[in-house]
Amino acid sequence: MIKRTLSLRLGLVFLATLVAMAAAPLEPPRFGSYSKIGAGDTTLILVPCLGCDGRAWDEFMTRNADRYTMYAVTWPGMGTTELPDVSAAPGESPLWSYILEAMTTLMDEQEIADAVLVGHSAAGPYVVQYGQQHPERVRGVVSVDATITNWDTFGFSPRQREEWAAEEMRQVLEQYDDDDAWAALNAAPNLPDPARSAFYGDMWTRPPRSHVLAYWREWLAADSGILIDEYPRPLLALFAIRSSDDTPEATRRDRLARYERAGASPHVRVEFIEDAGHSIWEWQAVAFDDAIAAFVDSLE
Repeated sequence: MIKRTLSLRLGLVFLATLVAMAAAPLEPPRFGSYSKIGAGDTTLILVPCLGCDGRAWDEFMTRNADRYTMYAVTWPGMGTTELPDVSAAPGESPLWSYILEAMTTLMDEQEIADAVLVGHSAAGPYVVQYGQQHPERVRGVVSVDATITNWDTFGFSPRQREEWAAEEMRQVLEQYDDDDAWAALNAAPNLPDPARSAFYGDMWTRPPRSHVLAYWREWLAADSGILIDEYPRPLLALFAIRSSDDTPEATRRDRLARYERAGASPHVRVEFIEDAGHSIWEWQAVAFDDAIAAFVDSLE
């Protein structure tokens, strides 16, 4: 009798635990961190490149604090933040899905009705996809020196692109399994300001290699070119023309052709900034700020 009573009590405790777990709200996906600067009427959400954290936007935010309200986010797992456990999540791109939901969490919690999303490099396809999925939350999108499609995969079926991405990732893992190659990839860039060069070199070495590669795998599978036809919101694709480029006109034609092949809607425009590098705002601060301001003004 005692054993049966004890078993019954343990069973009830277990059942109560399951009920409590089911009733407890799940923690929504969140960015690793974010910073907020400014009090302007227009809200910008600034997303850095893979390997960077939100501090990459510090100087842009300082320069424009009177013009915008700005949030610079850090992907979870970048900087010194934790990579979310998405091992049990469904789908082929669980991290990508996580950060898409993290944008919604940020906007909900900060009561942001709409925003202009600015994504650099690997974050370009990310902000393009978010704008396509949630046009009611987005006023406009800026893709900064980011590809929208790869010539090798244009017109691929999802299965073909998946196979291509898997092979590309195999080569990436093989190349950067070497510590020296990884260190060379993350060496300080040659920016105009030596202090900023050192800053980037330090920033790129903070996230563990495994975190960067986890996102890299999913970024390869992300092709925002398939979203450009009839894109629902204004989109500015801003590209750097490097001073070291011996054929700048060919570079312009290449970038424009990629959008034309994707069937870019009238909402999409492509612009170039001369004598710049990949992080355009570090090379040509005035030109970059002016391009963002002109785009935002066009949304009024």
